[in-house]
Amino acid sequence: AKPLSMDASQSAAVPALCSFSEDGLLFAIVGADGHLRVWDVARNDIRIEQKADLNDPISCIAWEHSEADQKSDKKRKKRKQGRADRLACGTNHGQVHIFSCATGESVPSSHPHSGRVNAIAWSLDNLSLLSAGVDKHCMHRQIAEDKVLHRWQADKRSVTAIAPGPIVELGDQQVPTIITAGAQVRVWNMRSYEEIRKLSGHSSSVDSVVGMATSPAQLLSIVHHQHDDPNISLWNVMGSDNGKRPHRALALTTNAMHLDTVAAPKQAEGNARVLAVTKTGAVHIFELTTTDDRSSKPLQPSCSLKLATGDVPSTPVPILCAQFAKARGDDVLVAHGSTAAPVFETLAVAADKGGSLQAELNLTRAAPVHLLSTTASAAASAFKPKQAVEMLGAADVNKPKSKASSTTIGEQVAALLESNTEGYTRSGQPRSGTLSSMLTQALQSDDASLLDECLQVSTPSIIEASVAKLASKHVVAFLRIVVGKLEAKPSRALMLMAWVKAILKLHFALLATQGDAAELLGPLYSMVEARTAALPRLLKLQGRLDLMLAQGQQAQVEEVPINFEPKNVYLEDGEADADDNDEADADDDEINDEDDDDDDMWAQEEEGLFQDELGQSEFEDDDDDDAMDDDDEDEEDDDDDEEE
Repeated sequence: AKPLSMDASQSAAVPALCSFSEDGLLFAIVGADGHLRVWDVARNDIRIEQKADLNDPISCIAWEHSEADQKSDKKRKKRKQGRADRLACGTNHGQVHIFSCATGESVPSSHPHSGRVNAIAWSLDNLSLLSAGVDKHCMHRQIAEDKVLHRWQADKRSVTAIAPGPIVELGDQQVPTIITAGAQVRVWNMRSYEEIRKLSGHSSSVDSVVGMATSPAQLLSIVHHQHDDPNISLWNVMGSDNGKRPHRALALTTNAMHLDTVAAPKQAEGNARVLAVTKTGAVHIFELTTTDDRSSKPLQPSCSLKLATGDVPSTPVPILCAQFAKARGDDVLVAHGSTAAPVFETLAVAADKGGSLQAELNLTRAAPVHLLSTTASAAASAFKPKQAVEMLGAADVNKPKSKASSTTIGEQVAALLESNTEGYTRSGQPRSGTLSSMLTQALQSDDASLLDECLQVSTPSIIEASVAKLASKHVVAFLRIVVGKLEAKPSRALMLMAWVKAILKLHFALLATQGDAAELLGPLYSMVEARTAALPRLLKLQGRLDLMLAQGQQAQVEEVPINFEPKNVYLEDGEADADDNDEADADDDEINDEDDDDDDMWAQEEEGLFQDELGQSEFEDDDDDDAMDDDDEDEEDDDDDEEE
């Protein structure tokens, strides 16, 4: 099942809505006109065709399993064992149909989704259908009775892929599982419809999930081809890890559209082979051992298959779809050419029977045959005149020529400049689409001046949109160039770090899978660490300076006396008398305080006068004593004189 709409698939050379049946006998494809055509691979002609419903076009398809156990379905005992001829289809309006290639009958389900059906898959026993839609819900419905067994919300956003999972052991029970995917891959218990495990290592919405043929407990997942994440992720459904990183990554240069797995021959390297058809129409085959330990180094393809016309210049012939021939893992069944008239053939990709794969196969095939209407419309549009043509006759020969335009040269130049500003914003910066084209051109031609012009853009939204559109093969080279410019001129850090941030944010999953990720991100980490090493000391110094400045400003501020008395006082009528009494009491208290102060003052003055009088009396007594002493001395002197 390919959960893509017709509008989404037109941007790739390989259509999304095409698939081989598991036995390789039938090939279903939805063309650009919306018609569903089923081709007989052996006879290379259309077996049956269903006209397009323009009001409700097909959005996804899925073949029933050819090796399902038919014993439990009594109504289908007469059918040939292993033959798959029923095709499940989902539509843009949420309908689910079962189309029979034997009778051409299309049976709709009576339980649609509320929005477009993104993915659809058959259960392992072909008795029920699993469907997922943009309404965030999944449905498990029984086909025979046309009833919904369970409907549940599987994600917070649109669910883009669904598939039956392996049988896992929970406690002492063997439980069948369901795999759903949106931005994250989730494993559900098919009996209780409870989430068992979550795998959250994808950066974008998942396009398809496929179980490994050799190890049912492992699955492969690819991201939608419109997102720049070409690697294929190998997961352990019930591993012991946290589910944030895949067990192994398979490296591709462009996004994959179709996947297939098969057990490898005994003489081959590894025990499994994985086939991927890219959106450019090439086929890559990987050889891996599913029992190996986790590895961060992406696995490179062992074989690459491409078709071209062989003329000069040679034109690629896109491979629309491919899968392993079930009889042997050394052969690949391919459908190439145009969607209107595909060509089917089986190609050998091994050097010898059961041996190793050929590293590269470049085969020559005829150019695709397109519809006549498409070629005629393209030719008509190519020769359509851009301006009205005036037919002149013999009578118009002697007519005077029309006067020249009255507009001046300056006005014509201004009009020309205005007409050429389509790819630029009002500020003069290129838009995201223009900038991404300029950036890709600069990286491909190694134009340093054009690259510097691109790096002058500083609008974050334009930078992120341009980096998101950058091809994966240019991401690593672009990061090296930006880091080199940052090391050469650190003064441009403010401008260049916006680009580095966008690259790490949008393409970190790709950078993490690179074998030289440490060597790639090491210089950037060292530079950031060196530039931020002095930051703690500068923060301490800044804190001390702020403290000193704050203390200095506080010392310079003069204290301003604050008057706490109210400017206005409003009193009620009842409160006024009480306040008057309070004021009268306060006045009496003040008067009493003044009297007490006067009494104290007079008491102090009287005590002072008493002390003064007491001191004066003591002073007089001292004078009398001194006088008496003088008289005694004089008498003694007189007695001495008489004795002499």
